[in-house]
Amino acid sequence: MTWLPSRVLTRNQATTAVVLAERVARRIGDHTDKDWLFIDGWAKELGLSGPTAVSKISHTEHDVR
Repeated sequence: MTWLPSRVLTRNQATTAVVLAERVARRIGDHTDKDWLFIDGWAKELGLSGPTAVSKISHTEHDVR
């Protein structure tokens, strides 16, 4: 299941979405974690804030194969 339902993404946005989801899946720290700089940047490319993207990713059911 996607964490960006009904969104049509460019190739670059799709790559960014996957990178962002993979990073969030490895767990992130609080706002002092240096990775938030990257998360915020990637999320911005998708028109989202960092916290919104993390929330969407964290609350999506994932099909693990």
